[in-house]
Amino acid sequence: MTIAIVKPIKIRRGDNGGLKYILDYIKNTNKTNGGELIFGWNCRKDYEFQDMLRTKKLYGKTSGRQYVHFVQSFHDKNPITPELAFQIGREYIAALKQWQDFQVAMAVHTDTEHMHIHYVINSVNCVDGSKWQCSKQDLKHFREQSDELCRKYNLHVLEQGNRGHQHSGEYRANQNGGSWKQKLAADIAECMEQATSRADFHHLLNERGIEADIGSLSTLFTIRVGVYGLKKEMSCGDKKLQTYGDFSAAALEKHFADIPTLQNMTRNLADNPSLLMDAMYDLGQMFSTAHEDMLDRFHNRTMTPLEGRALKDWILKHKDRAFEANSTSWVSQSNEHDHGYEM
Repeated sequence: MTIAIVKPIKIRRGDNGGLKYILDYIKNTNKTNGGELIFGWNCRKDYEFQDMLRTKKLYGKTSGRQYVHFVQSFHDKNPITPELAFQIGREYIAALKQWQDFQVAMAVHTDTEHMHIHYVINSVNCVDGSKWQCSKQDLKHFREQSDELCRKYNLHVLEQGNRGHQHSGEYRANQNGGSWKQKLAADIAECMEQATSRADFHHLLNERGIEADIGSLSTLFTIRVGVYGLKKEMSCGDKKLQTYGDFSAAALEKHFADIPTLQNMTRNLADNPSLLMDAMYDLGQMFSTAHEDMLDRFHNRTMTPLEGRALKDWILKHKDRAFEANSTSWVSQSNEHDHGYEM
């Protein structure tokens, strides 16, 4: 049985807005027992972003890579409390010599099936201003230190297996009638629908034990040990998922590029009577026929695909309230004008 694994999360270059986002994300009070499971090393709790940004400005290194992100995951088959995970996290930071002069924000997440710890490290050393460097040997040492702490607290140590691409059919999970690739595709599609940005997409996947490396020509998804019942870490390129959907780099980048426009359309939907009339009509049709797939017909109407997505999102978020209000309106109109509608 495996219990813990330390894994770096690949983050591409960005501005300090990305640093603020990831810090806000890992410190979410709904994930950290009301904020009790958050710890700052060389930075103040609740002021992690300000302290890290101050260090960057002090040494004139505000561009390039903003932070380093590690996740230490614990398996739910062995007893570990949030308090013990918090203690292990603090000891882990203190034990790693390479981390000592960097600012680290740590947060234990308890809202998923597998308890895990996030470590976000400022890319600039707060003592000498040097940038973060990490070799394969360093990563090996990080994992060995995690193993030592697991042994200290009588937790099982992860036995690393082979990594990389697998032949078709290997480690297929036949539970619920689907392979692990099918389940992976379903998770990717759901995270795409829920994500409010590219960074959000990465973090939503990470919560499910999936890492996405979106390159210039292709996308590689890496699935952690234990996810979908896998006994080894697995990698899967977007081409192997074509049967289930288009998750290519080009498709994902277009999806992310469309998000701001989609969000703006959704926010302003209430000011667009034409789209709202379509929403009310299709909403009534959807409920009266019990065919929710009618939502997909938006793409075949005169509106653009983005308008269709915005309208679909609006209906799914407001359908209960909107249908109740619309039904009342229809009843009122029917009684007043005697249109003969049967409700």
